[in-house]
Amino acid sequence: MEKFLDELILSERKKRKEKVLDEQIDLERDLPEQYLQTVVMSDKTTSIKIPAFMNDLPEKLAEQKYEFEPKPQIIKSTQNGNVNFTFSLLDVSVEPGQLGEICQGCKRAWRRILPEMIFYEEGEEDINGIRVHWMEYSNNAAGGKLYNFLFYAATEQTLVGSMNCPYNKHEVWVKIAKLCMRTLKGRGYDGKTAADHGNRERDDGTQIYGATSRIDEKL
Repeated sequence: MEKFLDELILSERKKRKEKVLDEQIDLERDLPEQYLQTVVMSDKTTSIKIPAFMNDLPEKLAEQKYEFEPKPQIIKSTQNGNVNFTFSLLDVSVEPGQLGEICQGCKRAWRRILPEMIFYEEGEEDINGIRVHWMEYSNNAAGGKLYNFLFYAATEQTLVGSMNCPYNKHEVWVKIAKLCMRTLKGRGYDGKTAADHGNRERDDGTQIYGATSRIDEKL
């Protein structure tokens, strides 16, 4: 992990000719392609990019870490297992306008079961023609406090993605998770791809993902 971050920082310094703090990567637009791998979901259409050094979590460890059924369909983990990305396609299709309601329902249910959970920022974006709703929260676990990034995407089959990491590593990993989320591709709820919708770009050629909003709904 440390080697990856060091190489990433040096790469960005050279490419953009700007200083980057060693413990706070300043990557607001993208992750360098050479550090990524593409994860393709079971529908063979939906895909997302994550750090290349992450591998499938062995089945035995997956059963221990994710004891409740159903387990995520795809679990990618760092070598020490401290950071995990998970992805699952649901059997239902959720309309884009309902994603926020689903997240609010999850928060209400989790607060009843685990009152120690703390919720942080929450937002919604359009990524390559797909509406995505995300939220951040922390919870206590056997190995210590965890920080979680969770998103629901209104793909043709609704995609649920997440990242969890030790709380003291969250500043870097949440930034990486959001950048990975913004590589999402596939068919939206209406069955169309980004090419069908037409991609919007800024003057400098970078993608417009949509405005992020902070949600302060009282639960």
